[in-house]
Amino acid sequence: IKRPSWIPAYLEQTFSIYPEWLRFGRWSRSSYISLILLPIFLLSVFSDAMGTYKATDYFSADQNLVYLRIFCGLWGLAVIGGVCYNNMAWILISYTFLTWTMCTIRFCAAGIAGVCSTCSWAAFVADLLRFPVLVQSTVTVGVWWAVVFPSLLLFMKNPKEREGFLKYNASFLLVNLHILVIMPV
Repeated sequence: IKRPSWIPAYLEQTFSIYPEWLRFGRWSRSSYISLILLPIFLLSVFSDAMGTYKATDYFSADQNLVYLRIFCGLWGLAVIGGVCYNNMAWILISYTFLTWTMCTIRFCAAGIAGVCSTCSWAAFVADLLRFPVLVQSTVTVGVWWAVVFPSLLLFMKNPKEREGFLKYNASFLLVNLHILVIMPV
């Protein structure tokens, strides 16, 4: 199968470990149906969700929690900076890294709202991202460890490939993106 011209060659090499039937071809009808029905469902429950919404008072939070949020926000920014510095910016558009970025933004906003009583915008951003970050981080960790990780281990017959994959999963970046992201404090 020929690689579409819009896919960079280095990206094709990165994903060449996966079978072609997972990388090329049309989307299934169920994908299109899901992408249409999900926003419709979310819009239909929006008013009920907003009716039960209660803003968080970040400024009154325990100072240790405020410092933890600031630390986590700075840690997240350092990981994002490290990815960009190491010329891996292409992963910034992945679901996993978008989850990390949203979590980082939420931590930074909650930290700012915890030390600045007049920064209502930061509290609004932190509250706005609370549920999406919780859902995305749960999906990221759950899908990776319950589906992707065991499936790839199962399909890898070569012991050297398995060892490399296990080592890759213990790397600094993967531990952050697939384990630590579940801490939306």
